[in-house]
Amino acid sequence: MKAYEFNLEPVQTVRRREEQVALEAYARALVDRTRASDEVRSAERVLASERAEWQRRAGDGCPVGVLAHRASGCQILVRQLEDRIRLLGEAERVVQQRLQDVFRTSQRLEAVNKLEVRGRQAHAAAAAREEQKFLDELAQRRAGPGTIVSLNENPSMSL
Repeated sequence: MKAYEFNLEPVQTVRRREEQVALEAYARALVDRTRASDEVRSAERVLASERAEWQRRAGDGCPVGVLAHRASGCQILVRQLEDRIRLLGEAERVVQQRLQDVFRTSQRLEAVNKLEVRGRQAHAAAAAREEQKFLDELAQRRAGPGTIVSLNENPSMSL
């Protein structure tokens, strides 16, 4: 019997590549989310520092004009922090989408892999049946024309 040929091998190759691309996109999304998270923490630190400085100066009796200027600077920092938090939320949504892409592509590859396994099993079973048929015919020829012999039914009979 000839060797097993998986006729969906090109599909399997494409599915493997799709899964790899999805994993790479997921990894990039994780890096982007980490970067966005770091930027949020950094903005929080800068804002906290600026607020602490504003409070220190207010307690030291700093002129109102300077305090007003620093307060507007804090408002800008708050808006920047809000923007970074929004970007972090978007990055998290992208991570979740990329993870779903990984699951979907993995399932598609697994379906093709299962078909390959089933095909190989069916091929092996057909090869075993063909070999058994050959052995039965060989045993039949040795036993003579009027005798029906099957090695399957009488495994103690040797060739």
